Amino acid sequence: MKLQTALIIGYRDAFQVDVSRFSRSIEKIVRGLFFRKSGCPLPRGYRVAVFLGNEFWSDRGFQNLLAAMEGPAGCGDDVFQARCVRDSSDINITAWLLWFYGAMAFFAVTQKDVLKASIAPTHSIAEDLSLNSVPSHIDPASRSANQSPHA
Repeated sequence: MKLQTALIIGYRDAFQVDVSRFSRSIEKIVRGLFFRKSGCPLPRGYRVAVFLGNEFWSDRGFQNLLAAMEGPAGCGDDVFQARCVRDSSDINITAWLLWFYGAMAFFAVTQKDVLKASIAPTHSIAEDLSLNSVPSHIDPASRSANQSPHA
């Protein structure tokens, strides 16, 4: 807030994000992409888990999944890009990287609904997917939070 005397007396948030509502939007996008790729909806007994923030970039399991993901597909000039990989033992378990405007990335997985809680940050994301051919040579420190998923 600025007074006419040009004295700054503090800062306030411009808006608050409704994280639950935002996550539901990402979940719906993943469900739609799953349908587009599979030709059928995500079955009952499976759910979408959305990981907000940039912590997933440094997760070694995520890096392995990223190396195994299909090339990017999307629309517009970097308006939207998506990459995905499907579990080799359960076609309904998938991992998704969504990239908006070349700047905002979101990671989500489809998984069995038996996991009621989100995966703990110390848990390797790839442990939930049985991808036997995932390379393990990716160095997580080599990717910055702002780097494009198709770089």
